[in-house]
Amino acid sequence: MPQPTARERFFPLLRTALAESTFVKLTLGKHRGADTTLNNLFIRPVVLKTGPQLTFVYRHATRDITKNHAYAEAIALIEQLIGTDFLDAHLFTSAETVQLATDAEGITRFSLKKLPHPASPESPSPIA
Repeated sequence: MPQPTARERFFPLLRTALAESTFVKLTLGKHRGADTTLNNLFIRPVVLKTGPQLTFVYRHATRDITKNHAYAEAIALIEQLIGTDFLDAHLFTSAETVQLATDAEGITRFSLKKLPHPASPESPSPIA
């Protein structure tokens, strides 16, 4: 059975983080799209009167543009942007950080780092 691609590993983690409310933010970088003034895209969850959504902050050289999207619409847009307009994606959740990076040759790499769990109240203090 073939190994899943980096994209095939990344997007289920994004969907799971949104479904389980562990999503903190997503940063898209290495912009290669038509708009040469666009630097990065920052995505974070917000709760509006219409319900939970993802806010997209398009960081340009001289201004920021903010747009809100429902989760399903946002995921479709993110899937479209990663690999075409943006070569790098950094997903931050409450439990892990995930990176999807594409190099100049088009090779995509996936890395996942679990975050250390906070010390429980019963554990002794490391300071003596």
